[in-house]
Order: sequence, then C-alpha cells, then structure tokens
Amino acid sequence: MGIPVIKPMELTPLSEPFDGEDYYFQIKWDGIRCTAGNYNGDIRLINRRLNCRNKQYPEIAAAFATFLPADTLLDGEVISLNEEGNPDFYRLLKRDLVRSSARVQGLAKTIPVYYMAFDILYLRGKKLMAKPLLERLELLND
Repeated sequence: MGIPVIKPMELTPLSEPFDGEDYYFQIKWDGIRCTAGNYNGDIRLINRRLNCRNKQYPEIAAAFATFLPADTLLDGEVISLNEEGNPDFYRLLKRDLVRSSARVQGLAKTIPVYYMAFDILYLRGKKLMAKPLLERLELLND
C-alpha cells in the first residue's frame, strides 16, 4: 500500500479580512509548513519544496516515530517560540538553514521546535481528504 508524498498546503493571500459559516479559521503559527508522514516505518518531514527536513528537526521525527501510525500523513507547521512564548520565524530559520548534524544538535538545546498539526490527510493508509475538515480534525484530535 503506502501513502504518497504530498506538498503541504499553501495559504492564499487575500486583500481584506472575511468571515462566513463556510470557513474554518486556524491560528497562523508563523513557522515552516511541513507534512509529517509515517511511510511504512520511515518518518519524513517534507517541506513545500518537497525537501526532507528530518536532519533539521530530528527531535520531531523521533517523536513521531513513537506514535504516528504507519501510512499516516499530517499537514502542519514546525514552529519555534521566543522567550515570551510567541512564534518566532527568524529564530526557527536558524534551525532550518543549518546543514551540519552537530550544529543542529547544539541548536536543539537553545532553539526548541514543535510541530503544530493542522490536518490529517491519511490515516493507516486510508485517504481522508474527501472527508469534511471538521471530521478530519476530530480524527486528528483522537
């Protein structure tokens, strides 16, 4: 079976705020969009350019290895918080741009990162994208 590699969803910029019953709003965490998938035991964090980010965020990949079911795919964002507890994109970039595993290990101690899951696209090999978002969010919460 298996799940495909999917590019994380991108935001659509709008010129004005809006509201409506047909929309569901989520917090913008100001991080780096990544899908997180368990590809038959191989955990992969994939960014918008379809690059694997496991090397930059090994602690997130390791955490997912402990509980993310096989053939499951999440859409979300890797974030870092500043001293006040607010998302800090530039702080996160210090981790994302590093190529050296040793440097990543050092930065992991001073710049912790978190994965904020927004959606579940596959669960145990079952494609969920045709299901309503609120139903997928219930599955994600479970």
